[in-house]
Amino acid sequence: KIDPSMFMRELATYHPSAQERISSENWNVVGEWVVTLTANKVYESGNGLPAIGWHCGTDKGTAHSYLPIYEKTLALIREKPLRLLEIGVWNGASARMWLEYLPNANIIGIDILNAPRIRNPRFKFHQVSQTDKDALAKIAADESLDIIIDDGSHFAKHQRISFEALWSKVRPGGWYFVEDIQSESELAYWEKIPGVTIH
Repeated sequence: KIDPSMFMRELATYHPSAQERISSENWNVVGEWVVTLTANKVYESGNGLPAIGWHCGTDKGTAHSYLPIYEKTLALIREKPLRLLEIGVWNGASARMWLEYLPNANIIGIDILNAPRIRNPRFKFHQVSQTDKDALAKIAADESLDIIIDDGSHFAKHQRISFEALWSKVRPGGWYFVEDIQSESELAYWEKIPGVTIH
């Protein structure tokens, strides 16, 4: 078991604002994640995606380990004027992360919940369901998208509906990410699609 005070000192060396974000009540949950990541030295770069994700509070790097995958994929294009659509923005933590990591990108967020409190001219929010094909088509109608991330309901049926509605909107050379595929059997659907990589 990790000593909380030792953990907090170690964490502060990687991200000075971390002490403000972790209370003594919840350190244990976050502690397991941070020890794993610090062992991999992901905090050596203060503007790297894992560090930014931590600062913004997204679970893409805590409950999950998606941020190293995203960083490896997007690092070389992060300065470009991209268009990113994220399905399932919840409280806006990941949207804030993308706004910071992709400084010239326009971010579109959709969710069935109310809009997150983000005031940034590069962020637009639409309160719609990811299963509403007409609404999705309208949102993506203007021009092609460089990146789509499905972090919505995590139900296989919903993921497929969104993919079928939006895949044609991804520009050649763009990316479509589906997070939290729930079962091995569901992977068979995605493995049949050309160009798919399973992580």
